[in-house]
Amino acid sequence: TSFKGGMEELILALSSALSGALLTQAQVINLSKERNRWKVTFKRDGREVEEEFDAVVLSTPAYVSARLLEDIESEASHLLSQIDYPPISVVALTFDRRNLGHDLKGFGFLVPRREGRSILGALWDSSVFPNRAPEGKALLRVMIGGARQPSLALLPEDSLAEIAMSELREIMNLKSEPESVLVFKHEKGIPHYTIGH
Repeated sequence: TSFKGGMEELILALSSALSGALLTQAQVINLSKERNRWKVTFKRDGREVEEEFDAVVLSTPAYVSARLLEDIESEASHLLSQIDYPPISVVALTFDRRNLGHDLKGFGFLVPRREGRSILGALWDSSVFPNRAPEGKALLRVMIGGARQPSLALLPEDSLAEIAMSELREIMNLKSEPESVLVFKHEKGIPHYTIGH
């Protein structure tokens, strides 16, 4: 399940409900602790601001939390910095559904390591969320990289699109070319919690 406009709808609704109690578009640049109070330094609208709080909850990626806690909780900072974030790229492809060569009945597929493929899997977004593509069109998202093959995620966009299409042709027996291709690269994409982290 998801929202018709994507996950952003949830964030916008929360922001609206918390209006006045929530500060957005602010980048935290430093945390410090004096007595039992937290001092938060952040940038907003081009200027640096400092405020004090009773408590702080960090919901940032581990590598950001590690930086913020470096001078306060060095052990926690060190442990957080050990969490690996392999890169991943997502190739979004749109097709005319009539000439696709596949019925797209399902959610997509994941590729096990033993298959030796260059993709992690594909999600058939327009099958799972019908409002994600116009009538008669199909939207597929292909994931490349991750912990399995991190170097692939960092290839140029045209190479990623070529890998995605080559794999989809072979796995899904696709018959047509995509009408559009968008590539989204995430250099620190998937937190990889190894055993004992």
